[in-house]
Amino acid sequence: MGQFSSLAASSRSSPGSSSPSSGSSSPGASSNTAYSAGASSYSRHAAGRWCYRPFSGTGLYAGASPYDPYADPYSGYLRGSADAINSQARMMATEQQSALMVEGVAQARLESRRRTFDQWLYERASRPTLEDERERVQQKELQRSRNDPPLAEIYSGQALNHLLQELQKLHGRVSRGAPLDLDQDVVRHINLTTGTGGGHVGLLKNEATLDWPIALRTHLDRDRRDLIGDLLQEAMQSAKSGKQTSAALRELDPRVRRCHDNLRDAINDVSPSEYIEAKRFLRHLDDALRALGRPDAAEYFNGRYAAQGNSVARLIEHMTKQGLRFAPAVAGDESAYVALHQALVAYGSQAQPALLAER
Repeated sequence: MGQFSSLAASSRSSPGSSSPSSGSSSPGASSNTAYSAGASSYSRHAAGRWCYRPFSGTGLYAGASPYDPYADPYSGYLRGSADAINSQARMMATEQQSALMVEGVAQARLESRRRTFDQWLYERASRPTLEDERERVQQKELQRSRNDPPLAEIYSGQALNHLLQELQKLHGRVSRGAPLDLDQDVVRHINLTTGTGGGHVGLLKNEATLDWPIALRTHLDRDRRDLIGDLLQEAMQSAKSGKQTSAALRELDPRVRRCHDNLRDAINDVSPSEYIEAKRFLRHLDDALRALGRPDAAEYFNGRYAAQGNSVARLIEHMTKQGLRFAPAVAGDESAYVALHQALVAYGSQAQPALLAER
């Protein structure tokens, strides 16, 4: 308390009073008076040196300790200004960093889109096209048809048509080689179709004399079977004369559909093999009616749409010229279809080396 009382007493001293210290003068003055009357004064330390002592007659400034004799009255203001400047600088830096982050996100999105597009291009270039897939399926079917296919595929003409398509590609480029003769009895049992309507007249090769299977002979009376045979004769004669539609053909359609219904009703009374044989017969009968209803039905009977040629090469040439395909075999044609399949495979085996030699 004595120290605080001496400080207060010193602050109340008049401007002209002398310093309590020795008789030496303060810096810049001629006597031991204070440097500034209302703001600050110089005092002597115990060591005998003069020092600056801030003072305010009206009270202490904000932020300064009343007990610090060396505090700067402007330090608080300057520190506040510096803090404000630093805050502004940090805010601007943060805004720039945020802008950089936004730009980085945008660039990352563009890079991701570019990589996605590159991946799509790679997959599109690597993925097989529809044409590639079609060719692959054709090669698989050709390989199956060439390497001992099931008899059902031979009788239906499927295996023969696969071989025909391949041989038609080779036939125009390979004109030399063994012709591989065909027996005319084999050629006579081969059924052909234009492929557009799906019909053929294989069932009518014997002048519409139908060989009814056992299941239909049992469940159809003779009069109904004879009537269908007579109507077929009349429809075939009309087709040969160039008539596209005849009354007999119109009457045949409902009668053949009724045969299908009768066979379906008798499914429990016949064996599976008899049912399959009867169903196959009716399907060939439907194909015959479909062929008789075509505008070019006469071509099936004048030889244009019939199998021709004494060799495999001649047969392929005729079918290619007329745009024909192999139709399914009817009852009695099975052995001829097997023989023709073997001949087509042998012809293709001879044509392949010749084609490779031309290349």
